[in-house]
Amino acid sequence: MSTVITMLIVFNLLLALLLAALYLRLWRVQRRLRTRLVQLAPNLSADPVRNFELVNAARPSLISIEILNPMELAAKESWVAGVLMHQTPTLVRRLVYQRASQLVREELKKYGVVAEVRQHHAP
Repeated sequence: MSTVITMLIVFNLLLALLLAALYLRLWRVQRRLRTRLVQLAPNLSADPVRNFELVNAARPSLISIEILNPMELAAKESWVAGVLMHQTPTLVRRLVYQRASQLVREELKKYGVVAEVRQHHAP
């Protein structure tokens, strides 16, 4: 009788270890996926409702623009930006995106396009 109980305890411990290892593996995979998601879509939030607002059935298409060289653009535009980019890179990046949004809005108006140009920042 005690042999059966010992075997059941050992079996339960092994099963618990296996489940813990599987949980740890799943947790690591989920962490890698979240990191990859942030890299691929930095403007998407963790809130699915907010993501649905970006693209929904009423507006099935969305154009996204990511400026890959905001600091270079800021330095070309103004010497002050060149100085500020080392002190406040977030502010300079935000100003570049505001200017880009303004330019896109103006250019689209020239072609008679009615569009809503918005900025979405990562949380």
